[in-house]
Amino acid sequence: MTSLFEHYEIPGSFIRESLEGVSQSFGTRTDECGIEYIWFHFLLKGATIAKKLGKYTFIDPEFEVRPPGQTQASFEWNKPGFVLKVEPGGTIVKGNNPSAKNSNAAALVKCPHRITLFCFGAPERVAKGFERLATTPGRNDVFDDPYLLLDIVLEEMWLELNQGVRWASKVFLDIEKVSEPSQPCWRLEAGLTPALIGDTQNSGNERQRLQRRICRTTQR
Repeated sequence: MTSLFEHYEIPGSFIRESLEGVSQSFGTRTDECGIEYIWFHFLLKGATIAKKLGKYTFIDPEFEVRPPGQTQASFEWNKPGFVLKVEPGGTIVKGNNPSAKNSNAAALVKCPHRITLFCFGAPERVAKGFERLATTPGRNDVFDDPYLLLDIVLEEMWLELNQGVRWASKVFLDIEKVSEPSQPCWRLEAGLTPALIGDTQNSGNERQRLQRRICRTTQR
């Protein structure tokens, strides 16, 4: 992986940010050749679900048996990284020419017009987005506007986030349907105060009658 980064001159800032525990990071840089680099990371909740005994549940490969009280615990996270490298092309001046008699002489370097997008740990749907782009009549527009590639990445990543939310909603929908009250109803009727309800001077029977009265009023 190190040789890959060195060969394509991936910015060191991108590498450092990939090692940090942050949710999102991004940056841009233009080097002496006029080559532009744009990069960002995207933190995603890894959500894999399955239906067991008629209910959806999270599947985490690291936990065959979940901790007590954590029936839906899932600690799977993904952090894809993307680097767009735009080389403008043409003959440019780059640094010093060590082979020249004058070590301060600059070297003329011919750079091709090239656009490269590096995707590290990207979901499969990102690759499918580029496959669809390759079949469209406007695919060559990328050479005039390379940021179109980032549009595809962001759109597919949004869909990936949306899918994670939909999966989570399937899991927790069954939990939300459970409506067994674990505590008595303490909503207030007009004219009653929390001090009256929580008054320790009231007897147990009186508090129960007051509770039933409040619940009947709020449920009308």
